[in-house]
Amino acid sequence: MDKNRKRKLKALARLMNRQNEIPVPVNQQMLECFDLVMDDREADFLLAMGTGEHERRNLVGLWQGGADTFAAGLDGLLRKGLVWKRKQKDGRETFSLPAIMVGWFELTLARGLEDEKEREFVKRLDALFRSYGDLNVWPIRAASPLFLKFFSRPFQSIAPIPESARKKRKRVVKVNRELAESVQAVLPTADVKALIERADSQGRLGVMHCFCRQWRKMADEPCRFGMPAEACIVMGHFADMVCEYGFGRRIGKEEAGAIIEKVRDAGGVHTVVHERDDHRMEEIAVCNCCWDCCGVLGSYNRGILPLYLACFARAVADPEKCVGCGTCEKFCPVAAVTVEDEKARINVSLCIGCGQCAHQCPKRAFSMQADQRHLLLPLLPPEKARIKRA
Repeated sequence: MDKNRKRKLKALARLMNRQNEIPVPVNQQMLECFDLVMDDREADFLLAMGTGEHERRNLVGLWQGGADTFAAGLDGLLRKGLVWKRKQKDGRETFSLPAIMVGWFELTLARGLEDEKEREFVKRLDALFRSYGDLNVWPIRAASPLFLKFFSRPFQSIAPIPESARKKRKRVVKVNRELAESVQAVLPTADVKALIERADSQGRLGVMHCFCRQWRKMADEPCRFGMPAEACIVMGHFADMVCEYGFGRRIGKEEAGAIIEKVRDAGGVHTVVHERDDHRMEEIAVCNCCWDCCGVLGSYNRGILPLYLACFARAVADPEKCVGCGTCEKFCPVAAVTVEDEKARINVSLCIGCGQCAHQCPKRAFSMQADQRHLLLPLLPPEKARIKRA
């Protein structure tokens, strides 16, 4: 990559970072990901778009290939996820530049093609996250909690699973999540079932492959929990774009509900993704992931990212009911539960209140109690990482 192209891609990455509340660090590995998927004409067009919303007629003059090739060029960028289309309330179609993450990245593997280009992207993506993991050294490790505490805030959220719901009982889960670089929040938010039913009533409900799970699978690290790859539920205007350009497919509320149930029982954490990673904006997806695959929880367990969470519940163990089977240890996403002397012990300073221990326990030895607090989980030292980097 020559200096001019590198400069151009770096400028584009910084521009895309402005489309989200928290930017993603831009380094050489990030630029290698960009370099794979776009040519110079496409990059110039995206830079010219800037951060605003545009109607189609206003974009023609920004395309260097002229009007004759503009339609095909714009369609190509839409199918790469590098331009997002939205139908406004007044019926107008507008086009905008997405963020890197959550945004363009999540669509790169959404089709689940596993072709040569996707495999090369996964290779470069893996190198990117490894480069982030290489920052897990002193004094950066010590400084990261201070950065999170004073310069970060949550945008999306995760809510706890209701107390010990078993397979044959009705369950309603409140969900939401934030991926703000290394920041995540557990916040009260809309009921997932209600979100799904609303989107279904509008005919704007779909599903695509989970970016994180597909990435891990193609990097020869398949999900330890055996969850399905096609499990990211999309809704609203985002579902319209995802389904129109082949990133996913339309589904109904029954299939969406079945996905939620299956992933929850397998150990997944359900999160609601908001526009621009801003919990004040419209919900666009329900992400279903686990502490193994998730780009946030999984990266924490690999010693790549710290976590900063606003929690609203905590788990409580009943020693009279606990038989020390260890199921809770397996499913806890942050290793807050351990079994000692055949009894479950909860480290409250780690517990994020997700409710997986209560949901999975065969003896119903756990309950969830309201406990609103901010929880900062520092970057794990490499020797304490739950998942060792290869």
